[in-house]
Order: sequence, then C-alpha cells, then structure tokens
Amino acid sequence: MTAFKENGFIKVSGHMKPSKSFAARKGHIDVKVFTQEGNLFLSTTAPLGQRVMRKGGDYFSIELTEELPKGAVVKVAFHNANSRDYKENHSQ
Repeated sequence: MTAFKENGFIKVSGHMKPSKSFAARKGHIDVKVFTQEGNLFLSTTAPLGQRVMRKGGDYFSIELTEELPKGAVVKVAFHNANSRDYKENHSQ
C-alpha cells in the first residue's frame, strides 16, 4: 500500500497478489485514517479492480479529499464479501 499527495489529494493505492485462498476475490478494501493519538479520523472503502497490463492480483485506488492531520496513519484491510461479518454488516 502506498499513500501520497497528488493534485491536492491524498491517493491511497495498492496491489494484492494472487492467492489460492481467494481465487476470485469479492469485496472491497476498508481504508481508515487515524490521528497521532489513535483516534479514528476518516473511514471509507475502495473497490477492488483488475488491471489488464499486470498479470494476476487485485488493485485498489482511492483519493481522500479531506486534509489529513499531521502525523496521520493510514490503515487498509481487505473486507471479504464471502465472510459472515461482511454479510451481517452489508445486508440490505
């Protein structure tokens, strides 16, 4: 995962290598930003996608439009759509 400033936004992007456990990944990436004190500042999601130019794996990319506090920490996690937790928290 990388996070950098581009055109006035913080861009968070990354690549997940192919996995035998997740042959066809379904879900999204949870993106959370914490202050230096450890308080949650921002929480959002990024969709998973695939790039034709690179073989295998899944990619994500999102632009954070809010100004982040000094010393902020960005954490990401894969949220598997096949998990019980996902189904309980994303039911319609």
